[in-house]
Amino acid sequence: MTNYWLFISTRENYDAATKAGVWSVDKRFEKSFHKICKDDKVVFYVKGREIGGAFRVVTDVYEEETPIFAGGRFPIRVKLEPIKFPTSRTEWDDGVIQNLSCFSFKDSKWKFHLMGRTLVSLSKA
Repeated sequence: MTNYWLFISTRENYDAATKAGVWSVDKRFEKSFHKICKDDKVVFYVKGREIGGAFRVVTDVYEEETPIFAGGRFPIRVKLEPIKFPTSRTEWDDGVIQNLSCFSFKDSKWKFHLMGRTLVSLSKA
């Protein structure tokens, strides 16, 4: 079964991820990240209220120490294949959240639900 994920990133790390075709996290997120499987689908939320591209996960979770991102090694990884990129910068706003049935948080303070997180499941449990 395909699962759907929201990956949360800074602009700098989103650009590095799309260039490398890899998303990675710190070991403290390892347990959550191991729920991701090959063929799952991902959409990026780029901090600052922007929707990034959509991707397919093309590997199972693996560990590698080669630096990709600024600020750390982030060894827990998956490889990504692009599906679609927005043709222009698309803002992630309250209207988008209201139309996502998978989000349990529908209020105007939705961005606070994303603070300190690197991924959120968009699949219904």
